[in-house]
Amino acid sequence: MNFMAYTHGMIDCRILRALAAIAQYGSVTAAAEHLHMSQSALSHVISDYEQRLGVRLLNRRVRPLALTTAGERLLRCGEVVLPALDQAHADLQAMRHQQGQRLYLATECYGCLEWLLPSMDRFRSQQPDIDLDLRLGSGFERLQDLQAGNVDVVITPDAPSRHRLRFIPLFSFPMVLVCSPRHALAQRKWIRPRDLAEETLITYPVSTCRLDIYSRFLEPAGVQPQGRITSELTPLIEQKVASGAGIAALPMWCVSAALDAGRVVARPLGKQGMRSQLYAAARERDDHSSPLVEQFVHCAKQIARAQLVEISIDA
Repeated sequence: MNFMAYTHGMIDCRILRALAAIAQYGSVTAAAEHLHMSQSALSHVISDYEQRLGVRLLNRRVRPLALTTAGERLLRCGEVVLPALDQAHADLQAMRHQQGQRLYLATECYGCLEWLLPSMDRFRSQQPDIDLDLRLGSGFERLQDLQAGNVDVVITPDAPSRHRLRFIPLFSFPMVLVCSPRHALAQRKWIRPRDLAEETLITYPVSTCRLDIYSRFLEPAGVQPQGRITSELTPLIEQKVASGAGIAALPMWCVSAALDAGRVVARPLGKQGMRSQLYAAARERDDHSSPLVEQFVHCAKQIARAQLVEISIDA
């Protein structure tokens, strides 16, 4: 078909919407009001297309107004095409809105990169136009950066009451005592606080008030370990534990590979064990980033469920 001839007789959404309105309301007057146009303008649209297409679209001799066979054919076409066009328009508007948008992440969770980076990959595949970044920085007070608007999501093990912040639960997990297979504690079924009084505890370099092993296990029992050394990297902590340089309290999912390889062993903290929680902190009532935050949280939960052992995903 000649392109110019085709465009001359092309059907567009104006006639499809006009016929849909007439079929719904039964008159040109009511249809025109629904379409926010004058009756004469709508009549002109219909007459113009009847002339261009060479067929009658309306049976004007009956009341209420009825569509001809040709009009019914276009009506069926519109039932398929118009919803698709409306959805495409909405999608394009969303894309335009997202241009220039960002989602900056930070973490107060050492060892979280194992699942955080794959979560970012999944989110990026769904939102390729969003400026997604992980701001590592220094220090362990990233919630201040969140309040200041420097980042949009902070992965944190704490949910303190902070002005204008909300804390979305991600998942809970068992915190376990990790030691060398040759260590005396490896013979115990579970660990008591007093069992750690003569031990060197290897932790991440943060205040003890931010460490569950201290705030929830040792300090309530009035116990302090004999010594403490720190390391920022989970593999180095595992290495030191395996060599017998000390013991550590780590999330089960952090040490699952070392456990499978037999380099370390893990024991419950307390007879009932101890579970900890991770949150995604975000700003309250932030229309700019809230939908993106929710989408990222969904991606993070999907990755965590697929990759991490012995976690409980929060609904």
